[in-house]
Amino acid sequence: MVAFLELLNVQPGERVLEVGTGTGWTAALLTALGAGVTTIEIDPVIASAADQRLRATGFDAVVLIGDGAEGAPESGLFGGVHVTCAVTEIPYPWVEQTRPGGRIVAPWQPEFGDGHKVLLTVTEDGRAIGRLTGTAHYMMLRSQRGGFHLPEDTAGAAETGTCLDPRQVTEGGYGADAAIAGMLPDVMALPQHETGRFELLLADTGGTSWARVSRTGGAEHHVRQAGPRRLWDEVADAYQRWVGWGRAERSRFGMTVGQNGHQVIWCDDPTNIITP
Repeated sequence: MVAFLELLNVQPGERVLEVGTGTGWTAALLTALGAGVTTIEIDPVIASAADQRLRATGFDAVVLIGDGAEGAPESGLFGGVHVTCAVTEIPYPWVEQTRPGGRIVAPWQPEFGDGHKVLLTVTEDGRAIGRLTGTAHYMMLRSQRGGFHLPEDTAGAAETGTCLDPRQVTEGGYGADAAIAGMLPDVMALPQHETGRFELLLADTGGTSWARVSRTGGAEHHVRQAGPRRLWDEVADAYQRWVGWGRAERSRFGMTVGQNGHQVIWCDDPTNIITP
């Protein structure tokens, strides 16, 4: 939380939208830093308790009840947006409701890999651009919560082998997960650790394809995959592309949210967009 507040770098008198009120603690901190805070919470019981708590302790924040993904469109433009829940896609209303030069700080949780802190700056032309700045693990925004599912019947899957260690793909570097998430934004990964065993489960968000890669401890690992896509092959190719970039560190990656809300990941420079 402190890291996100430091990234936001709120200035006295600045208007800040907070998404996810919770207990009201962060809204109180933002108010103490001199911000004019509007905070939005989807759960009316939680919002009411936070509002009472803030008022009782002398913090003058405006508490709204609603879907944080929509922001607070009737409250004017904000100098910053502080998000306390993870998102896979940055909702474009947050960009629309931030003045040019304003900042959005949020936990970005792609389908593949760990979550990341992201700091975006809104531009005059209605985009938001910024870099990944570290790891973040937060509860997902309710409207973006999904689930990982493999079919119960896995008969008929193609069985092959791979020399690429699946554990290396998921744990070999924070830059790798950002790169793979950029190249394959619709591929979900679920690493499974058991005593003396590791498996990587993959599925696409459309529910059409899946893969299960079992680490054997030997030179070749076991792969089962089915559906119109060969997800392990796609992930392995993306990982090798990242290796070919010199194992780019996470700090080299960034995000742009376009005027149409379309989100892309880039490496080194916003013009160097990562493509599938």
